[in-house]
Amino acid sequence: MRPEEVYTTYIALKLHFTSDSYDAIKYHYRTSTKPESFLKRRDKYFFAKIGNKYPKREDVIDYLVANFIADDKKWIGDFDEATYTKWQNKLESISYKFKSDLETLEAINPSLSYWLNIKNQYPEIVNYYLAADNDLHFETLIILDILTKFMSKSNEYITETIFWPDFYKKTYKYKSFLLMKVDTKKLRAIVTKVFTN
Repeated sequence: MRPEEVYTTYIALKLHFTSDSYDAIKYHYRTSTKPESFLKRRDKYFFAKIGNKYPKREDVIDYLVANFIADDKKWIGDFDEATYTKWQNKLESISYKFKSDLETLEAINPSLSYWLNIKNQYPEIVNYYLAADNDLHFETLIILDILTKFMSKSNEYITETIFWPDFYKKTYKYKSFLLMKVDTKKLRAIVTKVFTN
């Protein structure tokens, strides 16, 4: 991809993850960004480097998505290969990691509704995810939301305005990309198997 194409894709995804209304997939990664704005940037090198490494647009999109969802990175100069590789590895074994996460949850409490209903301020699974002493995958939350819409339902009732709005937006915005990468039928079967045995 040409550096300016990488740049416009980057701007579209940055808008996607930071704006409430813009949807990069819906608008086919089109924005009102002008070519002149790319030429004025001092960080053109990063876009050229990504374009040279990943000639296919879908690979550039995956690289950018992986970095946007990691540690809330926003500037292209902070994006790195290690973050992308870790994300790819996670998705390659998503069914295994999802099942492992669910088995951990089920061992603590065998009721799926316990994990998905609001307790105190957030759904219990979100409280568990935020706890410092566990390694529940972010994708597990999103897959469960794809299957049950528990985050969307919770969002209607949660009134806290410091942490939740940004956290919810990140999960909501990531969901459409993850949905293209996973087999929901297979993942639904895993949920049924873990929580009904």
